[in-house]
Amino acid sequence: MGDNAAMTRFLVFVGALLASGAALVAAAQQAAAPNAEREFLARVRRLTVEGRRAGEGYWSPDGTRLVFQSEREPGNPFYQIYVLDLGTGDVKRISPGTGKTTCSFFRPGTDEILFSSTHADPKSKQLQDEEIAFRASGKERRYSWDYDPEMDIWAFSEKTGALKRLTDARGYDAEASYSPDGQWIAFSSMRDVYGRQVSDAERKQLEVDPSYFAEIYIMRADGSGQRRLTTVPGYDGGPFFTPDGTRIIWRRCRRAGADRRHLHDEAGRIGRAEAHRLRRDELGAVHAPLGRVRHLRVEQARIRELRAVPRRHRRDEGAGARHLFRRLRRPAGPLA
Repeated sequence: MGDNAAMTRFLVFVGALLASGAALVAAAQQAAAPNAEREFLARVRRLTVEGRRAGEGYWSPDGTRLVFQSEREPGNPFYQIYVLDLGTGDVKRISPGTGKTTCSFFRPGTDEILFSSTHADPKSKQLQDEEIAFRASGKERRYSWDYDPEMDIWAFSEKTGALKRLTDARGYDAEASYSPDGQWIAFSSMRDVYGRQVSDAERKQLEVDPSYFAEIYIMRADGSGQRRLTTVPGYDGGPFFTPDGTRIIWRRCRRAGADRRHLHDEAGRIGRAEAHRLRRDELGAVHAPLGRVRHLRVEQARIRELRAVPRRHRRDEGAGARHLFRRLRRPAGPLA
């Protein structure tokens, strides 16, 4: 009997030791995991549930609303632009409802919101119908951004509902944001390659990867004074102003081989850049209303929804948004 009891105590001791060791190993592995979500994000909530996918949400300057893009419009499989009021939970569409849209941003100190759209393209409805037919066929293809050359930047007035076209050059104009004082817009454009004679190599590159020709531009908020800031070969996009308005941070993609890319966030005064290398699955950075730099990261473009609302409210965007607004208690104030 004594021997059995001793053996039992020994086995319990060994089991506890092994369990503790396994727990320590798991904890060490978890701690060593590079850039784990918990290191950067807390209190993650889901905000949207409607439609096929949603993304690119940006705060209003006072932190009470979000403007975002979502595939949820009946008869249109492409993104349209919506504003979510975090106090009431109301969601309203501000884009025309036709064509493709992307990259919206509130203009500080005004009632204007910019976004990029192809609704002026006469073929926009045809492209919608073709995409709907493709999805209905059951066929699949990897999600990718098409850098539509008919994409232009527009400004929407919330007071009047009027749309003002800010760019009209052929070539993708998008990924735009306002300066903190609302007087300037930084954006990405591929207009150069569409406005000149191109070599055979450039023509082939345009067919394979048009983003290679994207460069950073700047213009006044009314669309005047458009000028190019970058000239380095390879993709330059996603520009945002720093809170003091003196610098722009953006992402750069250079080819280091046939199918390999490196992403960079580059911060520097206009015309100068100091590179900080990011991994290839990171998108870039944006200054949040709280004054902190927020890096955005995705893996294989799998983002489907904006996240910020407790799961128990996931079936009601409005209720979830109201709950979030009560709990976040974000300080009001401009970006700068």
